[in-house]
Amino acid sequence: MAHLTFSTFDKLVTKEHPLRSRIALDENQRIVGFIHYFLHDSTWQTRESCFIEDLYVAKDMRRQGIGRQLLDDVARVAGINRWSRMYMAVPGSDETALSFLNLFLKKKTGLSLITNFDMII
Repeated sequence: MAHLTFSTFDKLVTKEHPLRSRIALDENQRIVGFIHYFLHDSTWQTRESCFIEDLYVAKDMRRQGIGRQLLDDVARVAGINRWSRMYMAVPGSDETALSFLNLFLKKKTGLSLITNFDMII
């Protein structure tokens, strides 16, 4: 697992790589959440699309608005850069994530969810 962590970090600090990240820090500068996303071209849009790959908030910091702030920040950047869409895949069995993201979807436009992995080939 460590090799995967190092590989991801290398991608995040390589300017040419499309993987991007935002982090949330607490008052002690401890990382309490992060979001990983990357941009890609689409055959259906003329502007870039944003795929959110990871959204994580430390268990002891959940239900404090950190996940919403991370998503809001990426949505803000999406608006500035006029990305065509933001989307992410969530397993249909992850009821906690789906509940949280459905609340976000009610307040924001532009984020879509893929919840049926069987349809991804």
